[in-house]
Amino acid sequence: MGHRFINFKEWLQQWNLHLFFELWVFSLIFYFFHYFWLAFSGPVSEIPFIASLSDLIGRMLLFITPPVLKTFLHMDLSTNGMSILLPNDFSMVYGFDLSGIKQMMTVVLLFLLISGPWKKKLWFLPFNLFILLILVCFRFIVLTVHCSVHPEHFYVLQAILFGPMFYFELIIMWMVWVLFIAKTGCGDFEMPDILRRPKMIQPAKN
Repeated sequence: MGHRFINFKEWLQQWNLHLFFELWVFSLIFYFFHYFWLAFSGPVSEIPFIASLSDLIGRMLLFITPPVLKTFLHMDLSTNGMSILLPNDFSMVYGFDLSGIKQMMTVVLLFLLISGPWKKKLWFLPFNLFILLILVCFRFIVLTVHCSVHPEHFYVLQAILFGPMFYFELIIMWMVWVLFIAKTGCGDFEMPDILRRPKMIQPAKN
């Protein structure tokens, strides 16, 4: 029985199916949280801590965006509460859906559940959240610039451009974690590939 288990473990390593299993778990958690968010994002946004965090992110975005656009694009913008008044009289209103909290909560959930050393998670998770925060700022600035010319494209950009951008970032950071930080998906070969069996090392001849 023990010999069969060893052969099965070697077979998993040869085909790098452990990496495939990690990807399957990642996808399962991701889609579960996505549908959970669609159903309960309203009540979640009313939790005091989440609401305060969203408000803090919004104030940061409205504090950063006008001086950045004035410096690089010479756009004179004014703020009114939680919105930015654009030259074309369009108001760029900050809302909970622009806070990036969904993506941040997804990252926290994923990296709490996937395998890997906790000591590395303690620095890799905040680092990932910091990258997400930069992307949130980038999204808000780009939306503000584009809506100053074509405000009708706001929801299109949100769905087509920035939605996939955040998902791509999550996948890239997961790959970095699995292959280079935690190394939970690597076998005894250099380039993991779930579709190609690595060459077996021939025993040395006497």
